[in-house]
Amino acid sequence: AVECWFADENMVLSLHLGNLGLQGAFPQGLQDCASMTGMGLSNNSFSGPNPPDFSRQVPYLTSLDLSYNSFSRSIPQNISNMTYLNLLNLQH
Repeated sequence: AVECWFADENMVLSLHLGNLGLQGAFPQGLQDCASMTGMGLSNNSFSGPNPPDFSRQVPYLTSLDLSYNSFSRSIPQNISNMTYLNLLNLQH
């Protein structure tokens, strides 16, 4: 589900795409969702590395759920710069 800030604006508030069987690399184009506060991509088949500039693309995230995917490499260190992040789920 995609939730927008206001019905008449094209600004994404949150993106919840869990359990949809999505696969491939981490979704690109997040710079177009800079005002987003919540992202849930759990229980899919995403793989490969997380983008190194992730924290700059979506700086206002308060919740991030990337659990139950197949991402490789380490978590980008700059994720610790996400000052609004309250919930981070990287399980499995």
